[in-house]
Amino acid sequence: MYIRRVRKTDKKTGKSYFYYQLIEAYRTPKGPRQRILLNLGKLDLDDRERKMLANRIEQLMVGQLPLRLPPDHIEKLARRFASQLRREMLEEKPQEGEEERKSPHWETVDVNSVTGSEVRSIGGEVIATWAYNLLGITEILEGLGFSQKECERAKVLIIGRLLHPGSEREIHDWLHRVSGLDEARGLGESRLSLSSLYRISDKLVDHKEAIEDALADRERKRFGLGERLILYDLTNTYFEGVETQSSYARHGRSKEKRHDRPLVTLALVIDEDGFPKASRLFPGNVSEPSTLEEILEALRDHLPRELRLGQRGQTVIIDAGIATEENLKVIRAKGFDYVCVDRRMIKEKPEEEAEVEYSTKGGSVKDFKIYGLTWCGHEVIEAFRASWSSWRVVGITPSIEMVMRYREHIRDFFEDPKMKRATRVEAPI
Repeated sequence: MYIRRVRKTDKKTGKSYFYYQLIEAYRTPKGPRQRILLNLGKLDLDDRERKMLANRIEQLMVGQLPLRLPPDHIEKLARRFASQLRREMLEEKPQEGEEERKSPHWETVDVNSVTGSEVRSIGGEVIATWAYNLLGITEILEGLGFSQKECERAKVLIIGRLLHPGSEREIHDWLHRVSGLDEARGLGESRLSLSSLYRISDKLVDHKEAIEDALADRERKRFGLGERLILYDLTNTYFEGVETQSSYARHGRSKEKRHDRPLVTLALVIDEDGFPKASRLFPGNVSEPSTLEEILEALRDHLPRELRLGQRGQTVIIDAGIATEENLKVIRAKGFDYVCVDRRMIKEKPEEEAEVEYSTKGGSVKDFKIYGLTWCGHEVIEAFRASWSSWRVVGITPSIEMVMRYREHIRDFFEDPKMKRATRVEAPI
């Protein structure tokens, strides 16, 4: 193989320019011939570098290991052109006059002699592409005014974030070096540029709430989600750089113990099946309890009327960091039930001394408390009474451990309200 320089003149302007082709020489009964393997476009390389590039492409095509790798920019170009050449050879149609094989042709191959090159991952990419198409994300983006190319780039970026979480630059490198995503059916753009990933990322952020609402609606209809439990929690992460231009980057209490770095707070709402309902970004120094009311209002506004929070007795599940007295009042005022961890410090007692407190209203149990875990709402109590051993709460690690530790007492409490360990209180807890 070698690279040939071709001069072309624009007939309208009279200007000349050069482009390059990858040429292969081969023998025929009528003598040596040459054929064009690939148009390389413009190359900013000297004669020596072009020779190195042609040699390296040939090595990659036949699986030959080099004694010495070429410079990085030559290696990058060689791998890109070799990958493109392989695809074109696979898609190449039979030439005119070539007889089609009417019977199979079998060869014996020593499997120990088989070697791999340019190995790419494809399993996760296939599954992620299936889920992406199942949810109809392309249709959602087209409805928001995305062009076909933008939908293609968004698909690459979203699947890349799912399989290889990282920055746009990290995903761009993963796409070209590790993943077979660009060769999977329905995905193209093997030459997807880094700047195009940045642009499509900005556009996705601009339409974030509309995309979240559309996805939640499709998931609700396709999977028949009940949405009776709403779990809300926050976390934060830190920036490596200085990040002085972001309004979200603020110093605060880092959950990763990086108090020296600016932070950003991430909030997420999911249902009992783990499907996201909404997400928010907050400044790194935000007070977590102050975010709850905004989230509840956002969910109330965005859900369809027949599924809006507060209209079907949904239960909000929060941890101790959010469960202030003011927030509990807000939850009850909006018509929700809740499950939370009590913020007050309560010393654990041995299991044999476990106590249960509860309050009544209208002759039925209203809520009960067991060592800092408050259950509020008749529906939650009915669910626990009917199936206390299998009832699961997603996302509450310490709280569910506490419940399971004292589950025998909770069950006995429901079966025998006059048990000695239960202390009846008339005031709400």
